[in-house]
Amino acid sequence: MQRNQHPFNGLEQGPDFDRARSMIATPFQYVDIALDAAGVNQIFNVSGDFLYVDASSTGLVTLELNNQYNDPSAPFIVSAGFGLQALFKQLKLTWAAQAGKKIRLMYSTGDKVVPTNSTTISGAVSVNQSGYSYTGSYKSNTNMAINTPDTVFLPAANANGAIVWQAAFANQSAGLNFSSFVAKAAAPASVIDGDIIVQTNNTGTGPAAVTCGTLIQPVKIDAGKGLYFISSIAETNALRSALYTLL
Repeated sequence: MQRNQHPFNGLEQGPDFDRARSMIATPFQYVDIALDAAGVNQIFNVSGDFLYVDASSTGLVTLELNNQYNDPSAPFIVSAGFGLQALFKQLKLTWAAQAGKKIRLMYSTGDKVVPTNSTTISGAVSVNQSGYSYTGSYKSNTNMAINTPDTVFLPAANANGAIVWQAAFANQSAGLNFSSFVAKAAAPASVIDGDIIVQTNNTGTGPAAVTCGTLIQPVKIDAGKGLYFISSIAETNALRSALYTLL
């Protein structure tokens, strides 16, 4: 069967030619944002129905759609490989200072991209495999006294919220020990004084017994709260660490 062809300006009409000619679809455009200095509630007046964080991006930002107010509205934590299909006329971004890093936002109307570092399941769910970026690192092997907190970050440092990507501990003590990472607006006085982010998941007694705990998945801590480690008994050996981002 001969295909119906209608030339336009000397060109053959394909299945999407009318859409492109009428400007229903727009080509990809992009905006580069340097992250060396922190930014809070920065507004970018770009519009489209598809947004993609290009693989050249090296930083991490919080993204909101169509919200020019200070109060957050459905924030997304985005990095290289993130894609979003939604109508937007404005972007609001917040980020911590990340020396030498940037974010590249590509946006369009009608056109889409399938990231090469993602796997699409049933044509709907995209699973990013690029890993996470972090800006803060905590580690210590100092033996803590009973109910004496060790600070990961202070409440005053957490002005816009924080993401804890990884947190774990292992310790020994002379008796039964329970330990935790706790989020609170002031230093905690016990292992349950505040919001427990990680807690002991095994117990033992005696100087050879080791207790430990590990963060199961990343968690967001509200602005104005710090993160602390605390033990219910004096430690005789200790190791703990955390990776986090202050937004």
